[in-house]
Amino acid sequence: MILPWLAPPAALGASALAHAYFQNATRRRFPPDGEFVDAGGARVHVRCCGAGVPVMLIHGASASHHDFDAQAPEVSLLRALARDHQVMALDRPGHGHSGRAAGALDLAANARAVLDVLVACDASPATLVGHSYGALVALRAAIDAPARVRAVVAVAPAFVTDARNTRWSRLAGLGPLALLGTWTLPLLLRATVAPRVRRDAWYPAEPPSGWSASRAFPFTPAQMRATSENMRHLPADIARLHADLARLRAPLAILAAEQDRITPWRPHAGAMHKAVAGSRLLVVPGTGHWLFRQEPALVAAEVRALS
Repeated sequence: MILPWLAPPAALGASALAHAYFQNATRRRFPPDGEFVDAGGARVHVRCCGAGVPVMLIHGASASHHDFDAQAPEVSLLRALARDHQVMALDRPGHGHSGRAAGALDLAANARAVLDVLVACDASPATLVGHSYGALVALRAAIDAPARVRAVVAVAPAFVTDARNTRWSRLAGLGPLALLGTWTLPLLLRATVAPRVRRDAWYPAEPPSGWSASRAFPFTPAQMRATSENMRHLPADIARLHADLARLRAPLAILAAEQDRITPWRPHAGAMHKAVAGSRLLVVPGTGHWLFRQEPALVAAEVRALS
């Protein structure tokens, strides 16, 4: 009579153990390839290479620094820029190999971590290159510490609260249920929802084959939890950022992907361009949300033009 009541907790426990194993296995298979610095109240992992004008690469939601060097050298934004720049690519707090401080993991906390890395690496002022959610982080950092930011390049940026990020924000706001989900659902999402999202992110290109750190870390419980917290704060963060945009002093270049299915360029990049006087908008035809992986040379050229 008792056994049926034990089945759900046992299933949850088994799932949590499986996710813990996957997280540890991912960290062993893809060990840190950079250094750790104290930033934002936590040990933040950052890969540094090259020399010259400083450039910071800031990844998007549920991602890591590996995104900027996930493919062959000839299509790696990190390596393209490292030929003539000091390039830093960090794992945002709670992502990849980075730890996280206590307190809210909102846009301001991510921006503080970015700015602290710049100080630790003696790399100010730097050009900040932010992809998707990372573009919001870059703008927040540029507004909060204008002396440390030379320019901002927003690549396929998020900018408004649309149906997609509203849905994720509501799920992340479920409190203890959301926390439980980070230890029981990621591998299920990997098998069900993730393939469609991946196709949308790469559209109109075909997703590359193979299993990499860029694909593995998003399904670790620690990173899923960090992403969940980012999303929970997103509507309020976006509203606050919009209110503060008048204080932005850094030049802003916006690179929009014409066929972006994740952050369609008109309501996101187009709206950002209208909101920031003097910004430059370039809509890149035939590209999708992974714009910097589909056209790394073009993105590198835009960074060089500003830095």
